[in-house]
Amino acid sequence: MKRKIKALFLTVAVVFSCVILPMNVHASGNPIRGIDVSKWNDCIDWTAVKNSGIEFAIIRDGYGGDPGYWDAQTDIRFKQNYEGAKAAGLKVGTYHFCYAVDAETASQEADECIYILRKYHCRLDYPVAYDIEKNGSYDPTQFSSQTIGDIVDTFCSKIQKAGYKAAVYASKSFLEDKFTDPRVSRYDTWVAQYNGRSSTSYSRNYTMWQYSSTGKVSGISGDCDLDYSYLDYSWMTPQTFECDTSSYSFGPYRTYTYEIMTMDANTPIVKSSNTNAVSVSYQKKVSEGYYFTITNRGPGTATITTTSSNGRHSVSFEATGSNAVSTYRCDTTEPYTFKGNSYTYKICTASSAVPTAESSNSNFVKVTYTGPVRDGYLYRIDNVGTGDAAIKTTSADGKWYSSFIAHGSGGSISCDTSSYTFSNTSTYYYRIDTNATTAPVAHSSDSSKVAVSFSKKLSEGSYLYRIDNEGPGKAIITTTAANGVSISFPAYGMAGTMECDTAYYKFKTNQTYYYKIDTNFPFVPTAYSSDPSKVAVSFSRKLSDSSYLFRLDNMGTGDAVITTKAANGDSNTFHAYGTAFQEFSSDTPYNFTMEKGSAYQYKFTVADGVDYKFVCAGTSTLQPVYLQKIGNFYYYKVAATEKGCVGIYASFGNTYRRVGIVTVV
Repeated sequence: MKRKIKALFLTVAVVFSCVILPMNVHASGNPIRGIDVSKWNDCIDWTAVKNSGIEFAIIRDGYGGDPGYWDAQTDIRFKQNYEGAKAAGLKVGTYHFCYAVDAETASQEADECIYILRKYHCRLDYPVAYDIEKNGSYDPTQFSSQTIGDIVDTFCSKIQKAGYKAAVYASKSFLEDKFTDPRVSRYDTWVAQYNGRSSTSYSRNYTMWQYSSTGKVSGISGDCDLDYSYLDYSWMTPQTFECDTSSYSFGPYRTYTYEIMTMDANTPIVKSSNTNAVSVSYQKKVSEGYYFTITNRGPGTATITTTSSNGRHSVSFEATGSNAVSTYRCDTTEPYTFKGNSYTYKICTASSAVPTAESSNSNFVKVTYTGPVRDGYLYRIDNVGTGDAAIKTTSADGKWYSSFIAHGSGGSISCDTSSYTFSNTSTYYYRIDTNATTAPVAHSSDSSKVAVSFSKKLSEGSYLYRIDNEGPGKAIITTTAANGVSISFPAYGMAGTMECDTAYYKFKTNQTYYYKIDTNFPFVPTAYSSDPSKVAVSFSRKLSDSSYLFRLDNMGTGDAVITTKAANGDSNTFHAYGTAFQEFSSDTPYNFTMEKGSAYQYKFTVADGVDYKFVCAGTSTLQPVYLQKIGNFYYYKVAATEKGCVGIYASFGNTYRRVGIVTVV
């Protein structure tokens, strides 16, 4: 296989009693010309591709499936390629590159694939292919046929349950040697063989053939994978179209929501056979399909019919309306005195016409319609001034109304801080309580001394703000509510200090060195190296309330500037000089973060003829999966099993050093 991660997939989908069946065939008739592409094909002129005679494109959506890294593992050109191919009029399918080692990781890869397809609202004409091939240190040819069966069946079954057609892509030899588990034959086969002939020598059933990896296609620079499809998948695209409701009778409720489960990108069409009894309308698109709302209009029965946009699928159910449309009731009749800034009341009715609400004095109490609920409508009243207001709600036909008195208590604002002086802290939080309906606005008279910013809402009428020490001097912090009421207090900033016990350091025989930072800020300073390939730096531990220890690691010959920076921007720098360590480098940042349950593969480059050993300092947090050497490269895969911080060490003879720090979150 070539260097690029190739994708492969095509499978044939048919709809038969809502079941997606495999359609493996032998080549016959005139094949349909297609290509498969990924980010390695760079920018593609899809109009030129279409004009060259290509009819379909299989586009890589992503690879792997490590939880927490799905966006990072999405092909960076997938959205661009999908939209471009669709706009040009090509039929489109996708493929997902496999790194699974068992059923569990295959399930994660299926979840990632479905996530990508739904994120970009993909409407596929061709299948989702599972690309199983060797790449780098990942070698599925070492798996047993049963393991291959577990991986294929887990991924493909999950894809098809999500409403897509699934297929499997692999080389001819791999298919013949390892795809012998009977579960694999449930899914269509896409075979890869570059034999320079007019047909593949693969003897089993297949629906697609990748016959070249060095093809030339107008609109694509460089080599391109070329494919034949022996089935026109576009007219057999699987379509789930199901309704979650078989019948519905209205009681005291005004509306009811039902769901149509489908992957169709176009909104289905709905109608009611009797709109005097029950009407129907589109509500919104959801991840699994679409929501529709039926509304009680009066006594009688109506047939609610939902039809797919292409007219091929339709479902119906009976809905019975009630005569409760003329009944109204307000859940608040007694006078209301505000305890907070707002209050919500409900008008209970089955009527589809929204009642109107008004306040006799909006300077004291405002009233706002907020939306429908199943058994009526909600309204919010807001306390904006001191005084009483009558809140009146009237039905749309004017035949019914309800009224109650609301006592406004006026605007108010209070603060839990009268003044603040920074000492050994760089940040402080204060709290504002108010009956204003929106968060007050905070302002500093001198943000070069003390800066202020909104932090978060604590509860109704209660808000948290943050002030930061920026420099020596006084600033007035003023917080103003929407009604103009404000409160202020003085805050005094102070200058920051930072001292380091090291002015210069050069490594000799040792591989690590520690330096100390003293500062009057209580937060850990941030340290970084201008060239971590020479000298790497990392936080070690807190020594006291204002003293911190940092570690330097010898990574290679050369000079690096070590900078340690406090929260207020104060910094300290010194030069550190590293010495060579057998020409060793890593493709991964020295400080690296993983999520619990995920896996990651390091690639280390070493000198010729040098043998290394690699270990994790804490195997309860980070466990090694495998270590493989290929030429001058070591591939070291680790799995994050528990939260914590772990060092990864490399050893050569009697010399060892830490080559990375992994934080598991």
